[in-house]
Amino acid sequence: MVNRKGIVGIAIVLVILIQAGYIYSQDDIQSTMPVYLVVKGGVTEEEAYVLASSLGLGDEFGGMKGMPDENGLLSFVDTERFQLVPTRQLRDVSSDEDGNKTIAESIDMKALKEIRAYPGEKALERFGGALKKAGLLTFEAREFVKNSELVICENETGNFFRVGIDTKVGFNRYLKGIPLTGAGSKTMAIFDPRGTVTNLLVADRDLKEGAAVELLTPKEVEERLRETYGKEIGISTRLVYYAPPLAYANVKVIVPHYLCSITEKGNNEETVRLDELIPAVRDLRYVPSAIVKASFDGDVLKGKVDIRGGAPPYDIQWNIGGSIKTSGNEVLVYKLDARTKIDRQYISATITDQNGISVTAGTAVALDPSFTATATIQPPVIIANYRQFGTENSVTNQFGDLEQGFVNQMLADGVAKRFQWKGKCAWEQDFKSPMDYYYIDNTDITLYVGHGSPTGFTFVDTTHDDYKLDYNDADNDWGDRDLEWLALYSCQVLNVSYPPLSLFERWRQEFDGLHLLLGFHTNAQANSGFTNAFASNMVDSDMTVRASWFKAINTDQPSDRVGVVMGAGMIDSGGNWIWNWNDHFWGHGSVGPDIPQSKIDFYWALICW
Repeated sequence: MVNRKGIVGIAIVLVILIQAGYIYSQDDIQSTMPVYLVVKGGVTEEEAYVLASSLGLGDEFGGMKGMPDENGLLSFVDTERFQLVPTRQLRDVSSDEDGNKTIAESIDMKALKEIRAYPGEKALERFGGALKKAGLLTFEAREFVKNSELVICENETGNFFRVGIDTKVGFNRYLKGIPLTGAGSKTMAIFDPRGTVTNLLVADRDLKEGAAVELLTPKEVEERLRETYGKEIGISTRLVYYAPPLAYANVKVIVPHYLCSITEKGNNEETVRLDELIPAVRDLRYVPSAIVKASFDGDVLKGKVDIRGGAPPYDIQWNIGGSIKTSGNEVLVYKLDARTKIDRQYISATITDQNGISVTAGTAVALDPSFTATATIQPPVIIANYRQFGTENSVTNQFGDLEQGFVNQMLADGVAKRFQWKGKCAWEQDFKSPMDYYYIDNTDITLYVGHGSPTGFTFVDTTHDDYKLDYNDADNDWGDRDLEWLALYSCQVLNVSYPPLSLFERWRQEFDGLHLLLGFHTNAQANSGFTNAFASNMVDSDMTVRASWFKAINTDQPSDRVGVVMGAGMIDSGGNWIWNWNDHFWGHGSVGPDIPQSKIDFYWALICW
């Protein structure tokens, strides 16, 4: 029996949770909420200068040149010091399977064991004081302090070594108790162990409360999601305000959204879908509405999208299975290029208006019986110094464009595209021997987009192996031919606390020359800017593959998302701990050697909490 004091205590906890925005009572989920109007976008040069000077970054900014950018975004990273771990380059220069030069790099274990993360309270005090001095901390906010942890696990002993390498602090903004999330609401800084700021990000707008608007109810949103994904799903919704990136310079209004987390059950296990944002507003003055119609003639697919409401002109991204074709037009004529025989094709369009508000509409169309598919195997041609990539987007009816930013950036850098499979054309067997020889292991880097769990990641196609690649499905497969880096834009695949097996116990056997496996401990949120940022960091800013992943998470994922990068290493005859920590993408800096399964002595993971 709960006594009166216990009841009072529970009531107090519930009030705190409700006020914090974690629990909504029926009164809190009102039929209306205000929109917010944009008064000013971004940081001014004067504000940026005061902030940087207060943090000791005047010299690092090179006289503040280019800070902030034309949209008021203040984004700085010290590529030399960000996630710095003491290492030394060896004289072991060799070549990989494509003729690219590699150079071995070793951990300075003595120096690493002496590292101590910068105190979080001190970092928060310094950053908060600098923001206030610059006039950039005038909103309702809740502070956070997090550390990045490097974990090394020895094969022979199973011993773990852990060290905190940097400290991230920031302020999450709220509007009357409701979280403001998105790339257009970021206030954070990362300090190295010496107290130097290595990554600074301030992206915000001055807002004022506007008119109240009618909201969709959580039940209505859940019904829409069940229509899309099926009845047998678990749904969790949370009200937030969404702030689009400052690159959307014409944003005039910020509106409420539902942040939706969805789980699906299959084979007695839950799979977690990428989190998605759905506008919570009914009013067409604020949110566009779209209907897609499509027809098929021979091998030509025709699509048309009718759009109403929102703030035109619109950006339109067409998403089609197989090879993708994008267009800014309301009418699409596309010659279908499928990988296998299919009788129906899903086509969708993602519409984004001038306020950065996105909606997706789609339809399925029956194909002509005479339609024939393309060949399923591409010859594994090896050309010296030839850079190549691939993508596999295993989602059919949503998120069809999430890999396109990555694709665009890599093509712009002159990297050859081996494949871009989507929906039912993305196959599990592409990740497993012997077919990986033609696909993911026939690239230097492959990006997977889809849904996952701590035990693996999924596919909608079930005719080329089953629906899921489990952690023990690809033993000794990844990297034994070409693959250096595999990025998983998926939920919880690299969860570090999944019982009974650790991260290393689940995924170690897949490494056989693979340098880095990139993913998430937590859910990931669907965001078309994330993969673009990841690739841009590598090929435009010459950042390491590891740092590029984490910086993209900082800029284009909510602050509570936890990224993970896992790698393998070997100890040579001289006692050097060789690893691929500072790998760059080919052509943008040094790359370490392949480490085959037979020579792996330890595994490591960087977890950015």
